[in-house]
Amino acid sequence: MSRNDVLVGMRFTELFNLLTYLELAIMQFSWLFMLVLLSISSGFLFGFAAYKHGLAVKRWGCVGCILGPITYPLFSTHKRLADMKVWRYGRYSIEG
Repeated sequence: MSRNDVLVGMRFTELFNLLTYLELAIMQFSWLFMLVLLSISSGFLFGFAAYKHGLAVKRWGCVGCILGPITYPLFSTHKRLADMKVWRYGRYSIEG
């Protein structure tokens, strides 16, 4: 029995239910794909920002991958505290 014979033999409601389940599976996969893409891009962006501001690159890249865009308030607060520590305990600057 071929695949076309099976599809022809199905009732309309069974075929509609099958298509509905397939659409739901594709929608769930697309949400998962978007979540993974957002997570990886956030990891790269926070890693680059950490490099630019002189913070731990691996740490902020991993936190960005795990938490995604929610990392921004943590990153900005940590960056501000690091700047205040440098300002308070000695004004070190590298000029190039």
